[in-house]
Parts: sequence; C-alpha cells; structure tokens
Amino acid sequence: MNYRKFFMSFLAPHFAVYLLGILMLIGVDVLQMFVPKLLGAAIDDIGAGKTLLGMYVRQILLLGVAILLLKYGYRLCILGQMRKCEYLLRRAITDKAMRLPLAFYEQHGPGKIMALLINDVMSIRVALGLGMLLFIDAVFLNLFAVVMMAQQISLGLAIRVLLPVPLILLSAIWLGRKVRVRYRRVQDLFSSLTEYTQELFLGLTIVKSLVEETSVERHFAGLNRENLDGNLQLAAVQSAYLPLTRILPMISYALSLAISGNLIFAGEITVGDFVAVNGYIAIVIMATMGIGGMIAVMNRALGSFDRLVAYFNDPEESLAICCTEEKPGVAPELRLEDLHFTYPESSQPALNGVSLRIPYGSFIGLVGGPGSGKTTIFKLLLRLYEPPADSIFLDDIDICRLDAHELRDMFAYVPQEQVLFSRTLAENITFPDLPQEKDNARLKKLLQATALDLSLGDRLQSGKSQLKEAGKDLSGGQRQRVGIARAVFRQAPILLLDDVFSALDNETAAQIDEFLATLRRRFTIIFISQRVAPLRSADRIYVLQDGRIAEQGTHDELWAAEGVYYTLYRRQEE
Repeated sequence: MNYRKFFMSFLAPHFAVYLLGILMLIGVDVLQMFVPKLLGAAIDDIGAGKTLLGMYVRQILLLGVAILLLKYGYRLCILGQMRKCEYLLRRAITDKAMRLPLAFYEQHGPGKIMALLINDVMSIRVALGLGMLLFIDAVFLNLFAVVMMAQQISLGLAIRVLLPVPLILLSAIWLGRKVRVRYRRVQDLFSSLTEYTQELFLGLTIVKSLVEETSVERHFAGLNRENLDGNLQLAAVQSAYLPLTRILPMISYALSLAISGNLIFAGEITVGDFVAVNGYIAIVIMATMGIGGMIAVMNRALGSFDRLVAYFNDPEESLAICCTEEKPGVAPELRLEDLHFTYPESSQPALNGVSLRIPYGSFIGLVGGPGSGKTTIFKLLLRLYEPPADSIFLDDIDICRLDAHELRDMFAYVPQEQVLFSRTLAENITFPDLPQEKDNARLKKLLQATALDLSLGDRLQSGKSQLKEAGKDLSGGQRQRVGIARAVFRQAPILLLDDVFSALDNETAAQIDEFLATLRRRFTIIFISQRVAPLRSADRIYVLQDGRIAEQGTHDELWAAEGVYYTLYRRQEE
C-alpha cells in the first residue's frame, strides 16, 4: 500500500464532501480578513466625526453570522468525513486481521493490532481532520493577510513585519522530524504494554495461585517505565513548540509597533490603518501558532501511516495456490503422502515424512509425546500453516488447490484450549450463527450427549445463559464440552479433536466417549489424545515420535507389538 492506494481506499469515497468543507474553510479565512479592515475604517471615521458606526456594527454582525454558518458547515464536512474514514480504516484493519496467517499472531500477539485500531487510526483521523484545518488556515490566512497588509501599508513593510513567521515554520519542520521518529517508538512501546497487560489479566488466576504478584508487578513496572520514558522523550521535543510559538509572534508585534508607529508620526498611515495592520498580525500569529501543532499532528500521522503500511503489506494466508473447479465429495477420503513441515521460526522439522490414509467414516487416533507433531497435522489440515504442495489430499485433490474457506468448512475443529465468547451458551454452540427455533431440539440433544445438561442445562434458557468474558464462569471440562458441542453442531464431514478429554473426569469422559461412538461412520473422527484409553476402539492408531510415525495399527496390534504405544499404555494403566 502507498499514499495513492491509501487515498483511493479510505478518502476517495468521501472526497467530494471533504473538498466542499475545505472550500467553506477558505471562505471563512476570506471573511475573517474584512474584520480588521472594518475596524480600522470605523476608527478613522469616528476620528473624523462621521456617524457611520451603526453601519459598521451591522456589517461586522453579518460577517459573524456568515462565519458561524460556514464554520459549522466545514467542521461537519471535514471532521464528519474523517469519522467515516476512521470507520473504513478500522474495518480494513479488522478484515486484514482475519486474513493474516497464524504465524503473525504467534510473533506479534494482539497488542500490535490493538495499537493500530486505537492510536494509529486516531492519529490519521486527527491529521486529516484537525491537521487539515490548521494547514488551510496557515496557508490562506497568511496569504490573505499579506495581501491586505500590502494594501494597507506596503508589501515591503508587510514582509518586514512578518519576518519571524518563516523562523517559526523552519523550527517546526526541524522538530517535526524528531517527533515522527519518537512517536513511532512510542506506538511500538504501547503495543508491547497492551499485549502484556492483556495476557496479565487473562492469566490473573495463574498469577495469584503461584503467588507471583510481586514479580509480575516488577515486570509490568519495567514495561511501563519504558513507555513513560518514550513518552517523555516525545514530550521533550513537542514542548519546544510552545516557547517558539510564543516568543516569535511577540517579535512580530514589536516590529509592527515600531514600523507602523513611525508611519503614523510621519503621516503616511492613519490610526485606523495601524489597528487594521495589528488585526492582520493577530490573525497571522493565530494561524502560525497552529503550524507547530499541525506539523506535530502530521508527523505523528506519518509515523502511524508507516506502521499501517507495514501492517497492510504483511503477507496474507494463501486462500488457494492454484484454484481448481474440482471439489471433494460429501464423504471425502483424507490422505497424507510423505508430509514434511518445518515452522518458519524453527530449524528443526515438526513433521518428517508422515504418510497415512483415512477413509471416510474412520475413527483415527493420534498418540505421541509433546512436540511429536500431532497438533501440527491439524494445523496443516486446516491450512492455518501452508502445507507443502502434493502432500495432503481430499479425494485425490491437493488441499493447496482448494479455497481455504471451502476447505475449512469440511472440518470441525476442537482445540485444546476453548475460545468462548461473552454470549449465551446457545450462541456459543451455534457460533457464528445465532440459534434458531428449529435448533432447540438439536441443542438439547447435544447438551445431553456432552453431559452439559447436568450442570448447565438451565443456562440454555434466555436471560440465564450469558457467559462471562472467555467463559471464565465455566470449568475447564465444561468449556471443553461446549467446544465439542460446537464442533458437532456444524455437521462437517471431518471432526478434529485435539486432546479434548484432558480436563474431564473419568465418568464424563466415558459419557462423551459413548457419544462419539454414535458419530462413527457418519463422520471421520481424528482424535489426538494423551490418554490412550479412549482410543481402544479406534479403527487405526498412529503413534508419532519426533515428527515421524513410529507405529501404527489397532489397539490390539499395537499392544501385542509391545513398542512405544504399549509402554505408554502400561504407564497410564499403572
């Protein structure tokens, strides 16, 4: 993404109204120039004994009304359109987040996206809203003021009076470059602080149970101190604007008093001219004092723009390497052929030459120690990581040639850690769709089959079933059972279960095991389990070790072989 693409994506849809607001703003700047001129003419007429005061009052009041209406209009057009731009930008960031690969979140966590959605989007909105107001005022008020002052006195004298203005501008530009660098560092620090804070409060139960409050507070204090130091460094640069925008305008007033005062004594200008010139200087000073703020705002926005460009240029997950019109059947056969895979951040292969064939309706068990590659197989089946071409097939179709969304529709995945939302229990099971009246019978049946009705049956009723954040009001076993119910509700042809018995007691595990037995032949079930007992009835069990298939067979065959599976089973039985 570049400046042009950014403009076309987020500003172009609203540019006509935005441009109208700029024209109204220029109109306000033009009208403001007549106020000092009318005041100067009124003073001269009063000194000459003319009785035209009422006319000047009416003219100034009319100018005030016109400026009021135009100010309301340009603020509505410019700032209002920037709110719409902010909406489009946040939506684009979220849409991009949905298309980023899993590796992005494992590397950055959610803190980076939170900083983009909050701070960086706000910086862009302020720059194109308030920053544009300050820019237009700085350009046109100074331009019109010089023209009016040249008419009131002379161009040469006007330039001499306004001599400090370029100094303010050059100083602001010089300091603005430093602001851009330091503001970008502040945003990076904020991302780290946000990510750690989110993890801290999500894991507060663990922190308290381990009595690690002191060490956590110490680590948070360190991150907070870095964030504070970065903001203080930014504030140190920004604070230089205020003295500059105060002292240099005073120099303009002093020059005006000296030059215009001498011209009055020499009889070259009137007192009214003197008042008008100082009125123009006041307008110029007002606009010039905004230049420092404008440059600070613009440089913060440029820092944010750099971060947004880097984010939008992050590679997205490949939905399809080579699209195909072929589609797997409703009862697909799954096949892995010589599958090799290494995670991007690792040098050791996670899978090394894995081959297996899973007919539709099979109940397959995957067993192995931590890091043996079991969960990696699931991630590759779902293309959360991109598998090598010609290594995973559904009905002889390489899954890399399928659209990722269509591929994932064929799987129902139950991860080790369930992600629940602050919605009703029924909405969590039917996620992402809202439960319909026709779903009540299926939901009731799933609650019974997964043993949820024993403790959570009443929460299916409206008004009682709203879960707390991340389902914290449920036990670990209840969360796992909700995940199983959610997966089965989807009725996808292939069910992926990743160690879903780890938080269940033996009685509940036995009940869910019976439930899974009723699903056999209607679904393909691939079950990762650290507990080998639930896999005794599996059609085939694959034992993984160091990314390879060390053993395979039925429970009886593997037991008789007295290999890795036999040893693992005996240890658990003992």
